[in-house]
Amino acid sequence: MKPDWYVLAGGPCSGKTTTVNELKKLGFHIIPEAATTLMKEGTVRKDENNFTKKVLKKNIENEKNAPRDKVVFFERAVPDCIGYNLNYDKTTDVETVRLCIGRDYKRIFFLEQVPYKKTRKRIETEEEAKRLSTFLYMAYRNLGYDMVLVPNMGIEERINLILEKIK
Repeated sequence: MKPDWYVLAGGPCSGKTTTVNELKKLGFHIIPEAATTLMKEGTVRKDENNFTKKVLKKNIENEKNAPRDKVVFFERAVPDCIGYNLNYDKTTDVETVRLCIGRDYKRIFFLEQVPYKKTRKRIETEEEAKRLSTFLYMAYRNLGYDMVLVPNMGIEERINLILEKIK
């Protein structure tokens, strides 16, 4: 039986971090975005292909260490690496795809983008963010994960929708 693991996915500027922070306030176990964790630990993001490989490894490590007896929300997950590979390299390798198949997620909550804002960690332009969002959505959909599209709405409405879908 799959653990109660859920993924918050979506392109840059889709409200993942805001949503995760609200879920954390409600007492849920949160696994933060691997890329953000790596950058906080000092990893420099200069070669996107190499950086994505490090993110993939960190995501797998995060899952290995995640509790299987609690409801867990991941801010992004292993299949995001396919979307990033397609966005930057226009391809992905067979091994990455193999690692993305059959992960233990009960459901993927795919957040639609909110109005775009440039930040220090957001390197994509608005157009790139939209394209990346499409690649990420296609990655999860093509891998057959159970997905719920979370529209651009207020945070309370997003949280209520998510909580309703994990009952």
